Amino acid sequence: MRKLYKPFQAVSTALRPLVEPLFRPVAGFSLPTKEVMDAPYEFYEQLEALEKILSDPTITSVRLVTNPEKW
Repeated sequence: MRKLYKPFQAVSTALRPLVEPLFRPVAGFSLPTKEVMDAPYEFYEQLEALEKILSDPTITSVRLVTNPEKW
């Protein structure tokens, strides 16, 4: 998905002025702006950064803790 996202966004941005006048009256809302289109990509980049931190054993360790239930 990451490889296709930026090219798709470029095509979407280029076609928006042509498609928007037809789309808005039919759908009742406008196409997403560039900021809205950037949000998932930025979120994915943040997830990748978090994955690097969590998978580095020099930075992060995991400890499993269990607490017995009281009846």
